[in-house]
Amino acid sequence: MLVAVGSLITPVFYYFLYKFHGEVASLRPSSKTLSPHGALFTIFLLPFTFSAITGLLLTTTAEGTVAYIWLAVISIALTSLILLSVMMTSLVEALNEHAEEHDEPPLLAPWVVLISTVLLFPVAMGLLQQALNRSLALEQETA
Repeated sequence: MLVAVGSLITPVFYYFLYKFHGEVASLRPSSKTLSPHGALFTIFLLPFTFSAITGLLLTTTAEGTVAYIWLAVISIALTSLILLSVMMTSLVEALNEHAEEHDEPPLLAPWVVLISTVLLFPVAMGLLQQALNRSLALEQETA
């Protein structure tokens, strides 16, 4: 619950995103997941770059500044949401692979996290934290 509520506060959200990527990378290094610094870099810069390119391409067709502003806002929001969904799903896939290595069933279905990230983000953060806690418990049981 604390992770879900904390993810609504922007600095805490970035901290959790960094922490999740770091812990998953320490449990199950994978080329599918980003490094903690790579995750923050991606979530910060790529949406702004994409919206700037889209704005430059469509400047000649936009009628007035209101259309241009709405286009930039929608581009930033959609790109961030898609990136975040893919990043969260890749974390779950790595945790499921970790569970399989310990002869356990998958911890969480990636599609559940994908839909939760799109519709209700704090739920996705809470589910990911629960799966991460279960993975850490599996790791301690074998140690």
